[in-house]
Amino acid sequence: MTREEHKAFVNQLLGMVASEHQATASQILTNLTEDYEQTLATSETRATEVQNLTANNEELRKVNTQLFLKVGHSIPQQENPAHEQPEEKPMAFSELFNEKGELI
Repeated sequence: MTREEHKAFVNQLLGMVASEHQATASQILTNLTEDYEQTLATSETRATEVQNLTANNEELRKVNTQLFLKVGHSIPQQENPAHEQPEEKPMAFSELFNEKGELI
């Protein structure tokens, strides 16, 4: 129901009320109308916030995907010199034993 339809129904209802109860009915309908206006305003605000958050979330997803792809492909792997193992030269069979014939 739009605001205009709500106001039309309230005015129509107020016109149907007997003149002796019109002041009470008018106060009740005024309270209902104010509450309806606040509810509509809150609903519209929330809908706008949801749209903004959805748009921001989608933008962040796109940026995150681009960053993920960029990091995954453009940054070369850096070698850490602390983890490098020294190159071992192949040992001859005779180098495996000491002077006493024990395995080194």
